[in-house]
Amino acid sequence: MKRRHSSDDGDSGCQQNLSRINIVPLEIPRRLITRKDFPTDVLKYMKLNATPRMSVKLMKICKYFKHREFPFFVIKLIKHCFGEWTYITLDNITITTNSLAEIPDNLWITERIIVSIEEIDFTAFINKIIVSDAESIHFVSQTIPFNKFKHLCANVKNFNSISSYLKDDDGNDICLDEVLESLPNLEALYLNLHCPTITSLERVNRVVSPKLKVFRLDNFLENFNFGMFADFMLQHPDIKYTINSNQHLTAEYMLQLQIHVSRIISEWDCQFLPPKIDYFQQSHTSINALALLHQQYILSSSPEIVAPEDDVQRE
Repeated sequence: MKRRHSSDDGDSGCQQNLSRINIVPLEIPRRLITRKDFPTDVLKYMKLNATPRMSVKLMKICKYFKHREFPFFVIKLIKHCFGEWTYITLDNITITTNSLAEIPDNLWITERIIVSIEEIDFTAFINKIIVSDAESIHFVSQTIPFNKFKHLCANVKNFNSISSYLKDDDGNDICLDEVLESLPNLEALYLNLHCPTITSLERVNRVVSPKLKVFRLDNFLENFNFGMFADFMLQHPDIKYTINSNQHLTAEYMLQLQIHVSRIISEWDCQFLPPKIDYFQQSHTSINALALLHQQYILSSSPEIVAPEDDVQRE
């Protein structure tokens, strides 16, 4: 059963908010589209077969392409948590339901997607999404088919994956190279447990979003290639890195981890903010070296102190 809750934050309704996604037709001279130039059956074909975004463009060109009812159900947010679905319309009506089947099959999502705690049928869920302009995606404890995930990625700026898997059609884990390639507008990335690893440094350097500015990595496991990730960090020092792990890893992996962290510290360019790195059984030497690196960054980024001009003249 659906439950509706309205909230008033100053918006004037759905029609006004639709303008936010530019669904306002523009009047143009009738001579630009005439039955003589375009047969009626051609116009009908264009109207019926246009993709969602093309449909919006056609509506802006000519009123002929307007629909009596907009063919998509536009929402700002959809969330699943503890078995309950919640979605918010453009005019801030909140609707809740316990059944995925009760959610419309023609969703256009403009802001956020949150799916957490209980696993869902991702294929059935994503099949309900016709257009995703979501800028933020948050997954917790999910197994996501990667070919379906890519349908959501065009405008994503923030992606959070906590204890979740991205799988290919054969059930194999997706590498970080492919994840970054699918997110061309990514600005902030947070991975926690089951973190996809880099398999090709050349590829990941080629596909990573130039807009990526924040990368947080928590609780990576031993299948995560930290050595290649350290190479990535050194080649992209303009990204703000935060790395935390309280995982009890093998002595061999910990030794390699410390070697790579020491390499990051020794090779880091102090023109850029150093990474924050904290992990289980980290040595005091490593902790102190990172603290010193941050002090060096602060000193290098501080303006030089110049003696006042009149003092110099008196000397």
